[in-house]
Order: sequence, then C-alpha cells, then structure tokens
Amino acid sequence: MFFRLAYLQQGVRPPDGDLYAIEGLENHRPMVKQLVAALFSKSGSAQRMPRKVRKALPSEWTMPRFVDAMTAKHPAIAPLFGKGMWFTFAYTESKMMVDILLELLALGIPALPMHDGLMVGRSHQATAVSIMKKVSVRHLGAELPVTEKQVIVPTS
Repeated sequence: MFFRLAYLQQGVRPPDGDLYAIEGLENHRPMVKQLVAALFSKSGSAQRMPRKVRKALPSEWTMPRFVDAMTAKHPAIAPLFGKGMWFTFAYTESKMMVDILLELLALGIPALPMHDGLMVGRSHQATAVSIMKKVSVRHLGAELPVTEKQVIVPTS
C-alpha cells in the first residue's frame, strides 16, 4: 500500500510486478518489506539496518546498498525515502479503511480489518472488492489493485 501511495504522491504509475522484488534478495521479501518501511519512516538518510533484518539477509547487504538498490528500482519515489512519510501514508490508509468498513457495515456485511487488508466472508468478496476500489478512487483519485490472499488456518 505505501509503495502505491508513494507513487501516487509523485504522480507516477508504479511498475508492473512485485514492487518488493530486489535482485539478490528474492528469498527475503519479508525483510525487504521491513526495510522499505524503514525508508519511508525515517527522517534523514538510512545508514544501518535493524539488527534482526541484518541477521536474516546475506552478509554483503548493507543499508546503503539496499538504498541504492531501491533507488535504482524505484527512482520516481526515491526522493521520498528519508522524508518521514510513513505516518502520512498510514493515516491515508487508515482513513480509507474506516470508510470501507463503514460502507460494509451499512450493508450489514461483517468485516475484519487486517494489517494491510480486509477479511470478509467469501459470499461478500465481490462487494468488498468493489467498495475497496471505489474508496481508493474517492481518496486517491486512482483505483488501487485489490488481490485475494489465502487465509491459512492452523490445525492442531
């Protein structure tokens, strides 16, 4: 979501494909997501990786190398790195989620907001997707893509 908000802020269409795919870090997507969040949340240049992330990545990856890789892959939004945009993006996302939930509630559709998505019963999926797209246009002037993610229920 934050990647897409950054591209919208810059008035540029994001590239196709996985925005988190960085050559050399293909098997480390969760860590890349954490580092992207760090780039958007920090005010100033990022010099050090969080310890947990650094331990999970190949040893040759440093924060400056990661910033360079992200800048090369996403030059249009690189000016937003180190500008403390995370809270602005989080606020936009939360306003959108509240509107989505209120519209679903008005239709009597139960929904559970999640970190970066929404859980509804399968029979309400099409309605929820339609509302999510409509709300993104209303807030952002652009329709954000909505994808279904599998819910994995643990078994005992």
